[in-house]
Order: sequence, then structure tokens, then C-alpha cells
Amino acid sequence: MSTLRIVAVTLACAMITTGCHTPTVSPSVAALLISANAQCHMQIEQAVSASLKAPIALDQAIFTTDAKLFIEHARPRDADGHLRDGRSLERPRVFRLLQQRQHCLLKDDASAQIFPLNECDCRAK
Repeated sequence: MSTLRIVAVTLACAMITTGCHTPTVSPSVAALLISANAQCHMQIEQAVSASLKAPIALDQAIFTTDAKLFIEHARPRDADGHLRDGRSLERPRVFRLLQQRQHCLLKDDASAQIFPLNECDCRAK
């Protein structure tokens, strides 16, 4: 038997005995906040602000009833309440609260950026 064939057979046996599979990554699932303390709320605001590159203030009840947050740019209106610039075709930014194992995560769908929320407690929705 040639040396190359022996090496190939040895590698094949090693792969079969070790299971030769990639480690599985625990999937992320939609989540809701269990308790939204001040530190958690501040961490969510900082993550959204960093992603949007602009300061933003969010409601205290964010992510308590829905796992999604939609952010739209304020559109200027005239004195009668009509849009100054006409119709806007810009889509809102979507942020999702996720749970992976016991960790809360915030995902920006537009950039796919994920922010760990160490100060938050969440449960799968």
C-alpha cells in the first residue's frame, strides 16, 4: 500500500471516530424583557443610538409586549400637518430583541449588528 493511501485511510478513520461535524450554534429566538430596570433601558438606548449614529430616547415599556422595535425618521410637516417633502419611501429601521441561551441580544436588521444586553433579563417569546 502506498504511503498516500495509508494517510488517506488513517484520516478517514479519524474523521469517522471523532464524528467530524461542526459544533452547533444555539439559535437565537425572539424574546421579551422580563424586568426592564434603568440599567437595561439605558443599555438598549445606547445600542440603538450607536447603531443609528444619533441620540435617541425610547419608551420605558420597550420590548415588554413585542420583540420588534421600528424606528422611523421624523418627517417635517407644515402648519396644517401635511408632509413638507411629500411621500417618503424610506423604510423604518427594525431592531429585534433576541435570546440566545440565557443571554439577551439586540439585533439591528439593517446592519446585522448584534449588541449583547448584559444588564437585561429576557425570556423567549
